[in-house]
Amino acid sequence: MPSRTSRAPVAMLLSTFDEVCLTYRDTGFPRRDPSAARARLVSEAGGGIAVVGDEDVGVWKRTVTPKAVKVTVRGDTALDAADAAALGNAASGLAAFLELPLDLTFA
Repeated sequence: MPSRTSRAPVAMLLSTFDEVCLTYRDTGFPRRDPSAARARLVSEAGGGIAVVGDEDVGVWKRTVTPKAVKVTVRGDTALDAADAAALGNAASGLAAFLELPLDLTFA
């Protein structure tokens, strides 16, 4: 089991139903691209919002099968290597929790 830390993760994959997404829309994580129209994408994602640092950078979706968990991240803008690595770590944590291999895609 990994050791615990009090440091916040660099990236998080938050559920559509996370209180930050639902309750604190105006005070939660600012969107990297506020002009991106994606309300429908979030509701259809089956995952939620992708956060890097203190910014909402896009949406993510997960599909779980008996053999793997497929995570697709769709950034509102192009994600750089550091963003992708941080989101990959977050997705790896989900896969580890589910005890399944990870199939990660950036769309």
